[in-house]
Amino acid sequence: MVTEEELRERIDLAQRGMDEVVAELREVAAAAEALALLTSWRSAAAERFRATARELAAALYAAAFRCEAEGRALPALAATMMFPVA
Repeated sequence: MVTEEELRERIDLAQRGMDEVVAELREVAAAAEALALLTSWRSAAAERFRATARELAAALYAAAFRCEAEGRALPALAATMMFPVA
């Protein structure tokens, strides 16, 4: 059986790990966004490239947001698992 203190430590460790993932996702998203802005070519292919880079950036930002939300929900989830409502 895991003690409450051990559970807190594991949750803190998981949250720190998720915070690192969020930071990496945001960094990659910013790079994809910058790539879309740096492309100055004028063609249909360039427009598709820019649109794809913007979509990638949006998807990465969304993933970062979900990861951050799940990380913040860990304590409540753990409490529900440890002390279920009858």
